[in-house]
Amino acid sequence: MVTERLGGPGFDLVIATNILPYFDDVALARFTVNGTLAQKATHGIGTLCNNAARAITLQPDSQILAAGMLDYRYFGVMRFGSGLGFDGTFGGTGWVKTDLKNDTTGSEDYAYAMALQADAKIV
Repeated sequence: MVTERLGGPGFDLVIATNILPYFDDVALARFTVNGTLAQKATHGIGTLCNNAARAITLQPDSQILAAGMLDYRYFGVMRFGSGLGFDGTFGGTGWVKTDLKNDTTGSEDYAYAMALQADAKIV
């Protein structure tokens, strides 16, 4: 399990991934500043399997970005709204996957970090 914390106005956000046994889900939890659970959500990503988030960041509009791996081998970025559900305006589904190596060997592409540029582009 991987967890990261982000502070926001009146809350801390924790993301946990690699939910056993099959690493298919991404889980989010939002806590108040005093540690009380405010929201939680677990997401299976459609027919995709072996999904993991390794990095998160918060956009200025409070949308949550998570990056990692989708569907066992693709570099992936997911965006969640304030209710912790997928933001369907991001890639049409709330997530985008890319084969960075563009190969057929099944090699895995992971994102381990991410940042937002001043112009709001994701890097």
